[in-house]
Amino acid sequence: MKKYLAASKERTSAYLGRFFAAKERELAPIGPRAAAVARDIHEFCTRGKMIRAAMTLLGWEAAGGTPGDAVVPVAAAMEMVHAGLLIHDDVMDRDDFRRGKPAFHRRYADALKTDTKEPRHTGEALAICAGDVAFFLASESVMAAAIPEPHGAAMRRTFFRECVLVGVGQMDDVYLGARLAPVSVADILPVYRYKTARYTFSMPLILGAIAAGGDAKIRDGLDAVGEKIGTLFQIKDDELGLFGEEADIGKPTGSDIREGKKTILFSLLAEMAQGKEREQLMKTLGNPAIGPDDITFVRELAEKSGALGEVRTQAAAIDRESRELIAALTAGTEVKRLLNELIDYNRDRGF
Repeated sequence: MKKYLAASKERTSAYLGRFFAAKERELAPIGPRAAAVARDIHEFCTRGKMIRAAMTLLGWEAAGGTPGDAVVPVAAAMEMVHAGLLIHDDVMDRDDFRRGKPAFHRRYADALKTDTKEPRHTGEALAICAGDVAFFLASESVMAAAIPEPHGAAMRRTFFRECVLVGVGQMDDVYLGARLAPVSVADILPVYRYKTARYTFSMPLILGAIAAGGDAKIRDGLDAVGEKIGTLFQIKDDELGLFGEEADIGKPTGSDIREGKKTILFSLLAEMAQGKEREQLMKTLGNPAIGPDDITFVRELAEKSGALGEVRTQAAAIDRESRELIAALTAGTEVKRLLNELIDYNRDRGF
């Protein structure tokens, strides 16, 4: 799977290079910030693994798409959507680092310290604008894809519908993060589905399949596989958010604890912890002033309480279900092999 990810990233990056070079020329007359935001988004897109682009290409191949680059603009659009969501997510979560570098709002704020009032607020406002630009550029790229009709129209409708679902999922995530009452696993799973699983895996897989003219059976099969694999990825992200080091996760250790992220892991931990340990836990989650000892406490409690073990048990069950769905796909052996390797890749990443 790593070879496939690398190859798809190379193809998508080549398109992004041409796309953003044209955008810079187009925006340059407006002013330096206009051209700079195109460069910034381009750099940010290519700094990631481009999993969503790879899934778009894989969906195209699964549905029998012919060799060529017709669907690459759609794959690139998925990475631009992802960039916009991450830029906004960092503002909402107050995360100052992403992919090992200062987040957009932090970088803008630092550059504005000497010549603006409220540089932090201004940096956040500018980052929101940059995220919006990324979304609009993604839409332009999708519209530019030379997909024959009626498949092109169906693909575009699906793209915009799924983008709306991501926005709604993000709203639910923000609400749950702010809610004072306990949050159950049943509350969290829809957020995992719409904020992460669908747009990371289901959406690009089915976009690629629709663009290739795939029938309902392959589209529905890829949709179901994508949701399962996406849930697995989010569960792994939660574990990395607690146990991963900064070099692994690209942001400071313990940031999910400081933000009090409503994850399945933390929900089960709050449910299973008892007595004084639970009291200490509830004072720690969502506390921006915690230190290394607090992070160690939460890590040890997650293991001792059985919460981590329960999450891993749930993940193992989803792993099995994912592989059963992959086996039932009406796709070639190579596509199935790559999807199974994707599950293996998720299991091993970060540790």
